[in-house]
Amino acid sequence: MLLWFLRTFVAQAHLLAAPLTYLPQILVGPALLVTSIPGWWWGRRLLFLCITTGIGYHASLFGGSWRGKALDSGAPLRVVFVNRGDQDTAKWKEWIVEQSPDLIGLTDLRGRDGPELGVGTPTIGGLPYLMRIGEHALASRYPFKGTQVVKPDVPTGGPVRVQYLPAARFEVDGPGGPVAVYVVHVRSPRDALSKYGSLKMWKWTLLGVPAHVSSSVTIGHYWDEQKLVIEGLLKRIEAETIPTIVLGDWNLPDFGPRYRRLTKQLQDAHRVAGEGLGYTFPGDLSFWPALGRPWMRIDYVLVDREHWEIHDCRVQSGEDAARSQHRALNVILQWKR
Repeated sequence: MLLWFLRTFVAQAHLLAAPLTYLPQILVGPALLVTSIPGWWWGRRLLFLCITTGIGYHASLFGGSWRGKALDSGAPLRVVFVNRGDQDTAKWKEWIVEQSPDLIGLTDLRGRDGPELGVGTPTIGGLPYLMRIGEHALASRYPFKGTQVVKPDVPTGGPVRVQYLPAARFEVDGPGGPVAVYVVHVRSPRDALSKYGSLKMWKWTLLGVPAHVSSSVTIGHYWDEQKLVIEGLLKRIEAETIPTIVLGDWNLPDFGPRYRRLTKQLQDAHRVAGEGLGYTFPGDLSFWPALGRPWMRIDYVLVDREHWEIHDCRVQSGEDAARSQHRALNVILQWKR
């Protein structure tokens, strides 16, 4: 029950609980079921309680609906998103041609696609239009009306400064009118999590940072920055008045108060029309507790509730992703009448 409480109500909101949210949650259920073994000797009530707790925690991980929704009359909008930082390029090109999408959102183009991907080059899925801002890009079947850099406002003189570009906004002229498409990549917590093993970092965090050391090296800095970036981006996105699609690697697991803030006004495609756990990361990292399988859902396709219906959401299979670090999302949308 304590694990469920930390996972649901604390998560990244406190630096001590934050690392727990990036561990393989899928293994917690079986681990809790093992705790029921002593209940056989200590009493049947304890046995029943431990089994129920294990099953309940495990069931809370399933967020999809297990079925897609039938399309109404009218053409669907097919949308794909992937973080391209460390992908199997040959398998990606083979897979994306088979999907025939209308929009493809890409982040982390400092990776394999970075040098060769330029504005106006129809190299992704045969789509005729492509725009790129830094590591963010959108390929489209429809012409662009404009692009914008999106960076959250930071209070002057505050302890947190955002020194990277977390998102870009693209506006396309779709068949149903203009559509705002945000491509988002929130900074990874990988460096922040590595600080937890340093006694020096704990000293600076708990006992005060020396004058010659920046506050950005403390253990809690990344989680403060993550909150500021997420809140700043959502204020901008939620102010849109035209149909809005958000494609992104938020580096945020699909639970906890920050995920609930993310989906307060936006629909999560997997929650509405996905199947199974929907895990997208890590696709090919050899982390032994994960048993060679992804264990987190940090990549999302989000849409506003007013203009869109979500009919299907599928995660790229392990065979199609091959040696890719992130698995792609393939979503079918339809404009509401």
